[in-house]
Amino acid sequence: MPSSDLALAILSAPALSLLLFALCWAVRPGLLGGFLANLTVLLGGAAFAWFALSSRSLAAQALLALLGIAAALVMLFGLYLLIVLLLLNSRVMLQRERPRLANMLTLLLALGLIALVALAAFDPLRWLPAPVRSFLGGCSLILPYLLFDAVNFLTAAGLCALHRPLGRLDYILVLGSGLTGGDQVPPLLAGRIERGLRLYEKQKRRGRAPKLLFSGGQGPDETVAEAQAMRRYALSAGVPEKDILVEDNSRSTAENLKFSKKIMELRSEGRFRCVFVSNGYHLLRASMIARRQGLRARGVGARTAAYYLPNALLREYIAVSAMGKRRHLAVCGIIALGSAILAAAAALK
Repeated sequence: MPSSDLALAILSAPALSLLLFALCWAVRPGLLGGFLANLTVLLGGAAFAWFALSSRSLAAQALLALLGIAAALVMLFGLYLLIVLLLLNSRVMLQRERPRLANMLTLLLALGLIALVALAAFDPLRWLPAPVRSFLGGCSLILPYLLFDAVNFLTAAGLCALHRPLGRLDYILVLGSGLTGGDQVPPLLAGRIERGLRLYEKQKRRGRAPKLLFSGGQGPDETVAEAQAMRRYALSAGVPEKDILVEDNSRSTAENLKFSKKIMELRSEGRFRCVFVSNGYHLLRASMIARRQGLRARGVGARTAAYYLPNALLREYIAVSAMGKRRHLAVCGIIALGSAILAAAAALK
């Protein structure tokens, strides 16, 4: 291939990937969009590396060298730094939150990574028969696949959190997250309500107030439905009662969106424009659920305390992975089957 054609191919690849990402994200935000965004970055990095190596630009070559050093440091020490950060975060979580399984995910991940490091150091597989070692070695490819999937998830989740609605809205749907003390709005839920109120006021200043729709049923340890507590919060903030709607039967995100969609469809004869409000880490999964239910709505993110975010993202990744369990089982099954075939072939030699 002539050098000019090669240069055109290298430089056009990230542009094409960026175009595919933009089209995908505009139509269907999700994990595929996260993959395409990461692919665009990788192709862009490769194009920059080619330019730096093929040109005489000292600045570009110096920047490429710095990026290479940073990548090498991450590969050498990133895992150990991650373990330390996870342990520090788990300590803060246990100090500030209830010691239940859902709040200990960073600790469990840190312990799992420590176990992997110990296994790699002591290599207990060396005492096993060669075919078994070959099979388990092949199955270890599952770990890079999970890492690849987790990176795509984090990218997609971050992109969802950046969304800002444009134009006129008919409804602002605020998703519930649980009450404390039976009927009190905790800081996490208050952040969602406040984000919805700011969006409501912004729309109101444009000349037309949308409806605030609060969604959340009554849990076993709650004396009132979440939606009613959220309604009370909004009324105390000065929102007119005529602009507030409640959906107080749901027990999950899927029901939040399903039951709220019915309310909006009945009031608007099936045609309306809405957004839903939740915490930033939750928007990706909620968007995926909304799409499955035929609700055309993007999410708007409320702020989350920094110490709470790592554990929340882990919980969301587990939930999103469960939604795509068939894909994960298929990929892991293919890896395991391929490893078994290679191990059997090696044993027959």
